[in-house]
Amino acid sequence: MRLLNLKTFELEEFYANAPPYATLSHQWGKPSEEVRFESLQAAAPEIRSFVQNGIATDQVNGISKIAGCCRRAKKDNLAYVWVDTCCIDKRSSTELSEALNSMFNYYAESKVCFAYLEDVKSTPDSSDFHDQVRGSRWFTRGWTLQELLAPSEVIFCNRDWITIGNKRDLKNDIQIATNITADYLEDFRKASVATKMSWASKRQTSRVEDHAYSLFGIFGVSMYLEYGERDKAFRRLQLLLVETVGDESIFAWTSDQDFSGLLAPKPECFQHSADIISNYKGNRPRKPSRVVQNTLQFWVPKPWLKQDPMAIALYNMFKKDLGVTMNCWRPTSSGMQAIKIVFRKKNGNWQRVNCKELDLASKVPRNTLLGVEDNTVAFSLEL
Repeated sequence: MRLLNLKTFELEEFYANAPPYATLSHQWGKPSEEVRFESLQAAAPEIRSFVQNGIATDQVNGISKIAGCCRRAKKDNLAYVWVDTCCIDKRSSTELSEALNSMFNYYAESKVCFAYLEDVKSTPDSSDFHDQVRGSRWFTRGWTLQELLAPSEVIFCNRDWITIGNKRDLKNDIQIATNITADYLEDFRKASVATKMSWASKRQTSRVEDHAYSLFGIFGVSMYLEYGERDKAFRRLQLLLVETVGDESIFAWTSDQDFSGLLAPKPECFQHSADIISNYKGNRPRKPSRVVQNTLQFWVPKPWLKQDPMAIALYNMFKKDLGVTMNCWRPTSSGMQAIKIVFRKKNGNWQRVNCKELDLASKVPRNTLLGVEDNTVAFSLEL
């Protein structure tokens, strides 16, 4: 990674054992306003001047944001900063791919992340402070989700670079703005896949592919980048999670479609899944799923193991819908209830039906949650 030296205002490269540094989290402006890797050398004298003499915040641009981060870092006795606009050479596809797959760690390993809310002008003693914070555009951007969750210390600053609080101070405002509860702010890793997806479901990115790419670190996975694939990036991410994470809440989504494959078409399908939990009461997941030739080999209970061949034939002939109880749960007034996904055979393959809502299982058979091959049968679901 490259870090900006606050004495020389030049970039230094570190392959291991990077010195303590701060990171900047911000809303990107117009491309022409941001300081890129290739334009940093020309901008360095002005950045240095702002750091030494103060910043005029009447007009926010790339130079003023970098300078503000540098001034705050120097106050914390840090000698380096990392800023996504100028510390990555985005002209190199190889470097960009490595950086995006590593970016979560860049924020997680920083001593402090300064979250610059340029559209918040008030301070904590202002009457409209909480409304301004909750309405900040920073909470609506796709990439800032990992910048909120990854660092252990996030310091929020208003437009004038005045500190307005950290994650703990602003936990109520953050929950209202993002639907992320305080316990998940402390440790987001214990959240289910569906819950994490819900946090990203309403966020916006400039590129469609970044809906998926911005979630790499949150799910602890890596993927190659292929800008131009559009919604296929989110599909690839889900397939990777199915095969590596084994959390069946990834199937707990809704849409306005009557028929669908097993995977969500878009991130917004998870916007009503924030309360889904997985592995309730320590139930073991079923045998891991696998992807084979554009279908998902999904293991379900085989309730007719002891039945005769005629009974099996009749079941296959007349049974239209198959309800599969998932190893994920939703809290209700009646207690925890398992999510049930309903499938129907269409053109020789199973498709999901009733996509507009998540069905709840009234009773969960014991063998539904067991990962024992003898008690399961594999069938293909259209992706």
